[in-house]
Amino acid sequence: MNNNDIEILDNNIDNSNSSESNNMNNKPKKSKKGLIVIILLLLIIAGLCTFIYMKKDVLFNSGNNSNNTNENNNTNNTVESIEEELTDQDLKKRITNKVSLIIPSEENGSGFWFFKFKDTILNKEVVLSDEDKLRLALGQHYGEEYRFKIGQANNDKFKEIYINDLDSEEIGYKRQIIEIEKDYFYLFGKTIPKYYEELPGCPHYFYDNVDKFYFSIHSCGTGIGFGTLTYVNKITQKDDEIYIYISAEYYEYNENNKLIIYSDHNKTNVVQGDEINSSNYDKFSEYKLTFTKDGNDYYYKSIERTK
Repeated sequence: MNNNDIEILDNNIDNSNSSESNNMNNKPKKSKKGLIVIILLLLIIAGLCTFIYMKKDVLFNSGNNSNNTNENNNTNNTVESIEEELTDQDLKKRITNKVSLIIPSEENGSGFWFFKFKDTILNKEVVLSDEDKLRLALGQHYGEEYRFKIGQANNDKFKEIYINDLDSEEIGYKRQIIEIEKDYFYLFGKTIPKYYEELPGCPHYFYDNVDKFYFSIHSCGTGIGFGTLTYVNKITQKDDEIYIYISAEYYEYNENNKLIIYSDHNKTNVVQGDEINSSNYDKFSEYKLTFTKDGNDYYYKSIERTK
């Protein structure tokens, strides 16, 4: 081996060592980069897991709070209101006026409520049909005097009843639909669902379907020998309802013109003494009228017998 060979060998050895040294230096650098990437990924995953966990916890607690709120509301809603005396004098006056328009304090034997009370002796609820409600609205006012020839009336039912008097003149009262609608809404809070051609009774109402008004005939007997008296004995309120308690008597005169007073229209119990008043109303049958609030006013809902 000459000197040149030795130098080449030394150079190869030096290059080899240099290459190994470079490789050794590069390996840790690649390893460090991978480690950093892994750490970053782990931090991101950990952050996501923490975010998800916290979000679930918030939702869970929110749901619990909502349930707790609902439970509290339900608990509050279970507290029953108490029926108490109505103390608002203006409201009491308005409701009492409506009651008087539905059930007058006195009515003779040909009146509407005489028959209604009589029909409900064995029934608890007094049912007012649409015809009944329309009649009560019509009965709030007589209306204007109406003179007409029977044969010219725009109502076939009326002409059938007076078929033999078609050339005769009749005197009654008439009320325009716009007035009746107003009175109907005042009592019941609704519009009239149907205009009936005829409403038998006293007064006897007929509908003019051409000129759109009702006219009434009052020559149907008086029934002055018997009738109904009522007395408002209590007015109470609960939530959005007002209750009016009325006591009702039935009276009649016997053949000797002596007044006889009964506790109800079944005439099973004679009440001695004065007619119904503040000191004896508890001896008579009792009815409960319910008015329900709608908007800023109260309207008739129902009536039932309570005693």
